Amino acid sequence: IVSKAVIEIVKAKKFRTVLIAYEAQPFQNAIFEEIKKIKSTIKLVGYLHATQPLPTILIYRYGAPDLLLVHSSTQIYHLNKYLNWPAEKLRLIPSLRYIKKNKKDFSNNIVMPMAISSEKILIAQFKFFLEKADLQSLKPFVIREHPFTSEPRVQKRFVNNLKKILLEYRNRFSNKA
Repeated sequence: IVSKAVIEIVKAKKFRTVLIAYEAQPFQNAIFEEIKKIKSTIKLVGYLHATQPLPTILIYRYGAPDLLLVHSSTQIYHLNKYLNWPAEKLRLIPSLRYIKKNKKDFSNNIVMPMAISSEKILIAQFKFFLEKADLQSLKPFVIREHPFTSEPRVQKRFVNNLKKILLEYRNRFSNKA
């Protein structure tokens, strides 16, 4: 359905370039293939907006865009070395999702994940870390709860446990550190 709708738009207008967020989904490759059949001179550009842990679907294949925009040099390396993308078809650009000037400083922040697993291990490791820290060697931590946690009660309990440990080891912290 998406492919047909996009193809109708491309047929109706005179495009020189088509840019889409690219995830190498079969329908995206089909769109690119069909556009090339309509007019082979249209430049097809994909923007890889998300990083995936094992992006095997991104293997270079028929229907891939003429140019793939990515926001990480490690993505370029991985795409070229392991997924057969020609280097000339990859371009590094600043992220379109995150604006550099609005970058938040997360120094000395403990940022909660969406879901907490192995709570006992995490608490024990955090306590071990603070036990080994020198007196007044750390800047105070700020705990940031995840706004969309899947388990609010678990997160609340975990944060309370962290706060108790921080209080117990308050001599490890200094604003001058």
